[in-house]
Amino acid sequence: MYLIPTSSECLLHEKGKAIQKYVRPNVCVTVADRRRIIIDLVRNATNVFQTHQIDYVLDSGTLLGAYRNEKVIPWDEDADLGLTTDGVEYLRTHRVALEDDYTFQIFRSKIWDKRSDNSIPGRFVHTKSGVFIDLFEYISSQGKDGQRMMGPLPSRAWHNCHACTGHQKTAEFKVPQEWFFPSKECLFEGKQVQCPAQTEKVLEHLYGPTFMQPPTPLMNKVIAWAGFFFLLCVLIKGRYRYQHGEDYTMSTKKP
Repeated sequence: MYLIPTSSECLLHEKGKAIQKYVRPNVCVTVADRRRIIIDLVRNATNVFQTHQIDYVLDSGTLLGAYRNEKVIPWDEDADLGLTTDGVEYLRTHRVALEDDYTFQIFRSKIWDKRSDNSIPGRFVHTKSGVFIDLFEYISSQGKDGQRMMGPLPSRAWHNCHACTGHQKTAEFKVPQEWFFPSKECLFEGKQVQCPAQTEKVLEHLYGPTFMQPPTPLMNKVIAWAGFFFLLCVLIKGRYRYQHGEDYTMSTKKP
């Protein structure tokens, strides 16, 4: 596990942080390399969406970086974009022209590499490094009060969200549709892109009222170690359940 390696260090691709199919073990990818790859990924993806009139917005950490200083957050390992259902369906059924070294992975697509996880139904991948953009599908729905709402399918992707409902695998990020669309222009690494209509509300919902304050190096360490111990606990619990399966299950049943 690492925090923010120096720009000269080669990165170790953790599971889930790069598409392993495209990771080349003998090729060194530094933090500076990854930053450039993320910038190019966003530029290429948003160009495709603009050409094909696909509605999208910057999302999650990518949106946070754009709002703070119009740049990639230094420790970001990928990028995030939100698409409408119509946009995801267009990509699923159309072979769009791409520059070399890029491809899509789309859930239930017959023309792109398939994804098995419909909670993140798309990825835009740099095929020489495995670095990618997560493409979330923002599904429109009607709230109990009749208000139009919008959000991706519940998943563990939102388990750190400040105001989302649910826990772990069922965390749900759903907000008023007017927070997102119609989108507005914003700058990201010198390029005009699309951001949510009410970016501040989206970011406060995701990260809390102090979202403009980057974590300090000490806080980075605390977060990293907390994540490490959480993962360790999950692994230990999983191993215990595997070794003591039936007895453990019986002992935890509700009366």
